Parts: sequence; C-alpha cells; structure tokens
Amino acid sequence: MRKNRKFIGRTNDRLAKIAKDNKYTNANNGFTIIPHKIKRCLGLDIYEKALLECLLSYMWNSNKCYPAQERLALHMSCSSKTVERHLKSLAAKNFIIIDKTKKNNEYYLSDNLHENPYLLLSEKTYEFMNSVRGKVNSGDLDRWVAEVVKSEKYKEFITKLEETLSRDFNLGFVENEIREVLQEYRAFMEKEFEKKFNQK
Repeated sequence: MRKNRKFIGRTNDRLAKIAKDNKYTNANNGFTIIPHKIKRCLGLDIYEKALLECLLSYMWNSNKCYPAQERLALHMSCSSKTVERHLKSLAAKNFIIIDKTKKNNEYYLSDNLHENPYLLLSEKTYEFMNSVRGKVNSGDLDRWVAEVVKSEKYKEFITKLEETLSRDFNLGFVENEIREVLQEYRAFMEKEFEKKFNQK
C-alpha cells in the first residue's frame, strides 16, 4: 500500500478534484456547496446537519429533491425512524419545507433561509466569541457557550426572532426588530460572560 502523505495545497481545490475523479469508480461525482453558517450552526444537532447536507446534495442544481427516507438513512448510517424524526425537526426549525406527495415526500429549502433564527443567533454567538477570544481559555469559552446554547434563555431568543419574522410589517421595520433582538442577545452574552469569567 502506498505511504500516506500530507496534502500540501488548497483544500477546496483538492476536494473539487476528488469530486470529479472517476479513475476507479463513477457513482457519486460532483459536490455540494454548504455554507459554514449551516455546517457550524449551534442550533442544529449532528443528525440535523447530516440530514440537511444529504438533502442539499440531492437538490444540487434543482430547487427540490425527493429521496426516500430509507436512502437518507443509508447515507447517514441510522434508522429511517431517526431520519423521519429529524426531517420533522428541520421543518419545525424552518430549514426545509416538506411537500407530501403520493410517492416520496418532496423537500425544498426555505426561501428565507438567510434569516433563519437558528442561523442568526448562531452567527451572533460566534461574533461574540471572536470578540472575547484570548481573554479566557479557548476550551473554557467553548464549553460555556455550549451550555448557553442549551439554555432556556437561548430558546427564548430563538422564539423572539421567530415572532419578529412572523409579523406582517414592512421589511424595513422587521429588519430593525431583528437587529434589536440580536443586540439584546449580545448584551445578555456580555453580562453572562462577565459573571462566568469575572471579566470587567
């Protein structure tokens, strides 16, 4: 067997080359663009992320896909019941829209995914983390943030964003409301950070 060597170069270029390679096999060519905001979203668990990535890979250049739950379960190495549960979860969190048909379900991305409350709050959390990184141990910071994300207060901010986005006001008003909720969350994080790490 050939000796394994470190790859030297740009990872994106290497992955694009692998996606096109059909020297030995030709079953899963191609690749899917997945924003870091989704890959690293703090409001999604590992199954939700893996499932969303599977759906995106099937959508590819289309606006929908319709893989069977058993096929998704095969990709994710889990049961179809697990897939079913997390499909419902992704729909409840407004990442996808499920259109039930006579055969398989059809899956669509939400049109306003860029304003998804889970993505917005996750990104605001990363912004805050970047602003305090270096003031405390990185591992301690990450563990504390993990606790915050699991807290009832975090869920309250998600709910506030959901309620704001559901209001039937003009776009400019809604955008200002979203910014206000995110600023309120930022102030909450600053206060909790000071309490946790005794930072002044």
